[in-house]
Amino acid sequence: VPSYLRDGWGLMSRNKKIKKGTVICKVPKEASFCGDAGSSCSEDQDSQLHLAIRLLREQRKGTESTVWPKIATLPGSVPVCWTWTDEERGWLGGSELEVVVRRKIERLHAEFCRDIQPLGEGWTEAEYVDACATIISHANPWWGVSSVAFVDMGNHDDDPHVEFRQKANLVVGTVIKTIPKFSEIYQSYGQLGSADLLYRYGFTREGADAH
Repeated sequence: VPSYLRDGWGLMSRNKKIKKGTVICKVPKEASFCGDAGSSCSEDQDSQLHLAIRLLREQRKGTESTVWPKIATLPGSVPVCWTWTDEERGWLGGSELEVVVRRKIERLHAEFCRDIQPLGEGWTEAEYVDACATIISHANPWWGVSSVAFVDMGNHDDDPHVEFRQKANLVVGTVIKTIPKFSEIYQSYGQLGSADLLYRYGFTREGADAH
């Protein structure tokens, strides 16, 4: 197993190749981390408020949470660019992200003051921001917004091995390019530029691949 996978998350094949067309997983809605019924949280709103609140509450419950097996796989924080320090955000000066990130930080602060503090549950603003970063980086557009096992463990490549599709109350992973044995299994996060990747996932392409 590569060292970068030992220190994080990823999907790997075992001791035989997996042929194109093979279904490698079927994940039911019940095994996913979704917003409560009626939640207004959605990707196009760029607000992670409702799922972040639920994540913080379920994390507090620990192993007593009914969704603990799923949320235990989620990181405590993700280095998306709006969680960076003031010095690090200076790297964005003059880029298309400079103003976007500043406005995101302002919205997060307003949400914390307006929606989080009045709950009286003791979370700090930093904890709220970390929860929002975890949600945005692991969000899938199924059942509103959800974090789905296996899907949110797969790393990105522009030439992916597998694609995931919703079929009724299942998310199905199908091989679209034969996977060699003992290989990392990649999915695509979509045709995103460097700014979108930094904003949503905390990484970007390197060198000539950056755009």
